[in-house]
Amino acid sequence: MATNRPTSSSYFVGVLAEQARSDTQAAPFELSDLISKLRYLTPQQIAEVREACKYAERAHEGQTRKTGHSYITHPLAVAGILAELEADHETVMAGVLHDVIEDCNVTKETLETRFGIKVANIVDGVTKLAEFSSTQEFHATNIQSIALATVKDPRVIVVKLADRLHNMRTLAVVDKNKRLAIATETLEIYAPIAQRLGIYVIKNELEDLAFAAKNSFRSDHITYAVERFENANEDNIRVVQSRIQAHFNEIGLDASINYHSPHLYAIYHKMKHGPMTFDEAMTFLNFRVLTHSTEDCYRALGAVHHVFKPNTRGFHDYIAARKHNGYQSIHTQVIGPRGKLTKIQIRTLQMEEFAKRGITTIHPNAMDTSVEGLNEALMKSFADTIEDIQDHADNAIDFVAKFKHDLVRDRILVYTPDGDVIHLPIGASVIDFAYAISTTLGAQCTGSFVDNQPAPLSTVLETGQTVDVQTEKSSMPSPAWLDYAITPRARNAIKRQLDRSSHSLALKTGQRLLGAALAQAGVTLEDLDFRSHRKVYKDLNVKHRNELLLAVGRGQIQPRFAAMKLLSSVKDETPSIYLEDGLSTVEIVNQKLNATFANCCGPVPGDQIVGHGTRQKGFVVHRRACATSKSDKKADRVPLTWGDTNDEEFSTRLMIWVTGEKDSIFKLASALRLADAALLRMDALPEQGITNAVRVEIKVRNLDHLKRVSSNLRRSHFVAKVQRVGDRTQSED
Repeated sequence: MATNRPTSSSYFVGVLAEQARSDTQAAPFELSDLISKLRYLTPQQIAEVREACKYAERAHEGQTRKTGHSYITHPLAVAGILAELEADHETVMAGVLHDVIEDCNVTKETLETRFGIKVANIVDGVTKLAEFSSTQEFHATNIQSIALATVKDPRVIVVKLADRLHNMRTLAVVDKNKRLAIATETLEIYAPIAQRLGIYVIKNELEDLAFAAKNSFRSDHITYAVERFENANEDNIRVVQSRIQAHFNEIGLDASINYHSPHLYAIYHKMKHGPMTFDEAMTFLNFRVLTHSTEDCYRALGAVHHVFKPNTRGFHDYIAARKHNGYQSIHTQVIGPRGKLTKIQIRTLQMEEFAKRGITTIHPNAMDTSVEGLNEALMKSFADTIEDIQDHADNAIDFVAKFKHDLVRDRILVYTPDGDVIHLPIGASVIDFAYAISTTLGAQCTGSFVDNQPAPLSTVLETGQTVDVQTEKSSMPSPAWLDYAITPRARNAIKRQLDRSSHSLALKTGQRLLGAALAQAGVTLEDLDFRSHRKVYKDLNVKHRNELLLAVGRGQIQPRFAAMKLLSSVKDETPSIYLEDGLSTVEIVNQKLNATFANCCGPVPGDQIVGHGTRQKGFVVHRRACATSKSDKKADRVPLTWGDTNDEEFSTRLMIWVTGEKDSIFKLASALRLADAALLRMDALPEQGITNAVRVEIKVRNLDHLKRVSSNLRRSHFVAKVQRVGDRTQSED
């Protein structure tokens, strides 16, 4: 007989509020409970924590929480959470003192005198700032402040996570609007931070508590559904556990296996974004195997696969290539009893400890010394991200928006040739890797080796790869790098470096273009007294000579127009004349010139090219035979030549007619890859008789490279015709 479940959301909020007021939730630690959890500290350190607790109790005397408990129960609870993480004594002291500046009129200087500068800095970093007129601005500024304080001392964010966790445990007693706002902020900011730093024990609880606060009805019903699912699968769970444990014992492997209930918010997330039913989301039984060594992990994997048939699609070895946040485990899937899919995680006890506590795993007896270096790498990556976002955020609200975006990105872990760990978001390229090490290295990189194989700078990296960057001191970044750099650090540095280099290049280009235009009237730049051209500057909306040259070099002012204006102002010395076509050729210096390469014809090095300036796109480069370019006024076209392109890649488009045979599109993509042409886009056009027209956008180094690609394609039996988009004879585009 089905059990009747309550259907009112307010009912479940009431249940949560009742739980929040209980001593178990609101006041889980007395001072004696906290001290008993600090046995990993020295007696002197414990004495310092005890003194901080007494100080906090006096400071908060007379204050109460909305649960009805004395306020000191909250900082004691925060300190207790930190003690469970085995945080150092200064972090625990900061946890118990974290509200005294904000709520008790205690100054940072007082704390510094009493408990030391490090504790005072952590407390100050966690303390909220003064209220602002905008609630959004207030919350954004506080998040920004905490993030920036974390750069100086990572313990700030650990204390803040513990503070947020206890507040979430008692959140149901606050009013609805505030409850929903705090729960949303927790899901968007604090849970992702905990995941980024590998503190899954906090991350998972924050997500479940926030889920219950926002969707109490759904949370309760998913909890009930999980209970039903587990009750229905009791026999399957027992069979999996007993058979695998028996085989471990049989082969003499010291390992244990236990069933793990699923993470509630993870189920809801699957159902919400799937979309899928509960039964579809709960496809798997979940188990965890714990061993004592890495070697035993692989022995356990073999034992599991001996007992149950593996499903290879679900296999991931995060021991050989750990996740970005330091997580290590082997994940495998097997076909369990009655065909039930079963997920099994295999890890050592040390890996289990790190999977729970992440960067807070700092107690020297808890992990080997390699963890210290990993923690430093994790925090350096996190701190670098915060600093990069701060450098380019317009305000606190913009900072938080960028920060949120970075937090939700999945990440990879790659290595330098020396074995140093570099953490990057999924989709990061070699360029991102180089800039993650240093902006100088990034600016000077010319190529790379990925796992000892030559690789272009645009190569998208994967977890576990080793990258060796090749550099030249004279090298400079290219605007093309912005097409495949995704990290804020890399993109911001490239833009800064391009701004510096493009200023000089645009100035030189402006001198060349304007000089070439004036030459048609038999005048040189040196012949003109630019000090007498103030009216011309005003008409052209520039302030001085160099600003005029920059505008011409960046395509914002036509060189012919600027030359005519300058010449028309010289009344006695040089007559104003109309400049004809046929200006002197101007060299463009690869893609570092602030230039746009026209999509209509896709010029590549080796093509004859012309350029003209536009206010929207700056200087636009076309192939000389391009019909679009020829439709422009002749006087606006400037003949150009190619400078040194340093084997950079340029995009262009081809029209390819393939036969209607099976898999011809797949074969075409493979042929392009074999021809060393990076495929950017492929569009199949409507069928035309026995052949299909396909338009592809590819990247090549120069015209010779493009000719080789076209020649190789023409030799393919499934290709009927190849033609470049923009050729005079090309009419299908």
